[in-house]
Amino acid sequence: MRAMPLEFPGDPQSWGELAEHQYCFGAELLLAPLYYGFSRIRVVYLPQGSWCDVWSGERFEGGRAIRCRAGPEEIPVFARAGAIIPWLDPSPDTLLPASQKLDPRPHPAPARTEDIAFVSLSEGGYTPGQ
Repeated sequence: MRAMPLEFPGDPQSWGELAEHQYCFGAELLLAPLYYGFSRIRVVYLPQGSWCDVWSGERFEGGRAIRCRAGPEEIPVFARAGAIIPWLDPSPDTLLPASQKLDPRPHPAPARTEDIAFVSLSEGGYTPGQ
């Protein structure tokens, strides 16, 4: 987890009020959790570049603030365009995932799954992905 100014030090907006309750999770994800009660709309500052809403797949150009839907069951999460984010199936227990199979999801999704290429590293060693 990194504060916005650490990930985007040259962007003055990342130091400002718009981004003060947002953070980055790695270099590819930007999260904007709700920090007060019952709002269903959240203003999110997206730094320069293309970003994709992880839940809807909608694409946004950065360098500006956007208004997006938010709630306790679905906080705003954005992935840098081109990122491949690994997902696991939901599990009621954080220590025992429902499956061990990672589902790599590119953002935005390509028209053909054959266009996806990645490298997966695990405790067992190097595994080329398709």
